[in-house]
Amino acid sequence: MNYLDRRRGARGMRAAPSATDAQFALDRFGRLAILSAAEHDEATMCRLIESSLVELCGARVLVILRWGATPDTFEHVRSTHPAIHPSGEFPGAPDDLFLQRILRATEAEHWPDARAAGSAFLACEQLMAQGCESALSVPIRFGGRTLGAIVLMHKAHWYQPGHIVLCQPFAAMLAADWAASRH
Repeated sequence: MNYLDRRRGARGMRAAPSATDAQFALDRFGRLAILSAAEHDEATMCRLIESSLVELCGARVLVILRWGATPDTFEHVRSTHPAIHPSGEFPGAPDDLFLQRILRATEAEHWPDARAAGSAFLACEQLMAQGCESALSVPIRFGGRTLGAIVLMHKAHWYQPGHIVLCQPFAAMLAADWAASRH
């Protein structure tokens, strides 16, 4: 039984984030910081962030996105479903307003259902087949710039604004790592 299973109520519903969740997040974050400092490896860091956030917040799909080498590209750095979001750099999606919004965001956002997001990103048949109707997006920012985003998706009404706080330390760690690797 993982952490998220223990947090669910008798009917298998997710519980609102609590102080216990924050302590769990700090513990995971601390372990990740130690591993990251010992072995600077982006792939390992992203894999550990993915597993921590899936266990802490729950996610049917989690994607770590980053702006690409040129202003009109973006990169899928990590995904729980590589068949839907394969790793690599892709041309920008000027017609996907949701994707543009999350990659330019300065504040985290959450959308309780697909209607609220109003996006082709969430309406994708493959994502809907995974039961994804709710999304949480936490920008990865450093030096006043948005470098990317961590996006979690789950069934409708899964995420609450409190989940954002649990994700922010992980986004900050990625931001510092990415900023350091660009210099």
